[in-house]
Amino acid sequence: MKIQLLFICFILSVLMHTVCIAQVQSKDSLLAAAVKFAEDQYFSALGPQVRIYNGRVYVPARYRAVGHPFFVSTDPAPATIKFQDIVYTGIPALYDVYNEQLIIDNANAAASQIILPLHLVKHFTLNGHFFVYKKPGTAPGLIPAEGFFELLYTDQQLEVLSRRKKVRKDQIEGRQKLIKYLTDDSFFILKDGVYHPVKSKSSVLNVFKEHKPALRTFLRKSSIGPFAQNRELAIVALAQQYSILTSQP
Repeated sequence: MKIQLLFICFILSVLMHTVCIAQVQSKDSLLAAAVKFAEDQYFSALGPQVRIYNGRVYVPARYRAVGHPFFVSTDPAPATIKFQDIVYTGIPALYDVYNEQLIIDNANAAASQIILPLHLVKHFTLNGHFFVYKKPGTAPGLIPAEGFFELLYTDQQLEVLSRRKKVRKDQIEGRQKLIKYLTDDSFFILKDGVYHPVKSKSSVLNVFKEHKPALRTFLRKSSIGPFAQNRELAIVALAQQYSILTSQP
């Protein structure tokens, strides 16, 4: 209640002040400037940390399940989040990859959690994994959907990203509904401004076709093992080796 009164007082004081210069500004621009000033003063008084605690309340689902919809763990872990161009550290967070939701503990209310607006999160680090927000595009070679992508490898030539995802399967066991969550990650290589979806060994080698024979030999001699069983490790290793090969004179 005190916070709301503080905000109202700021708006009223600014509106009274701006009346004095109304002769040189339009009403619309005057009001917009007044509200913007009031918001800035409000957040300045409360501190920038309050901005991130603004979103929908997260309501956990209650049902029998095998697995879970979260990335790595069901327990909140300290995260570093860039939200509205402000970097927050040590925020307890969960990443629900099934619903594509970044969830944080609400410091302003006990025993509640908040879903952050997707487009306001530029990037975040959670459990040692770095995720960046990507906008969708309709042109060939662009990211097909809005969301968070884990940056697995990057250099001056390319990026390797993963869209972490889980699929849900419902089934009936003993007259009760049982939910199963299964991992369904996808991978992309950004090269020459184009996002290439990759899944098989041949699809990766086709992206790096300039050095396909050398990379095939590299993979065969490495200790990575079968590509299908070690897809993520193999994709990153091939990208790293490609960068080494292209940097050689």
